[in-house]
Amino acid sequence: MIHIGLSSFGDHPQLYLPETKPGERLADYASHYLLVEIDNTFYTGCQLREHVTLVTW
Repeated sequence: MIHIGLSSFGDHPQLYLPETKPGERLADYASHYLLVEIDNTFYTGCQLREHVTLVTW
């Protein structure tokens, strides 16, 4: 089985209808794709606050 997703659901506005609000993008994305990669620590560096959030997630 092959799983297809993108590295971010919010950085690809061409995926959404113009009337899709930013707060609705994840739900819309999830209705089409099973996976989304959230590699926040790779791009921003791991701050202590973020680390605690990721660990408790």
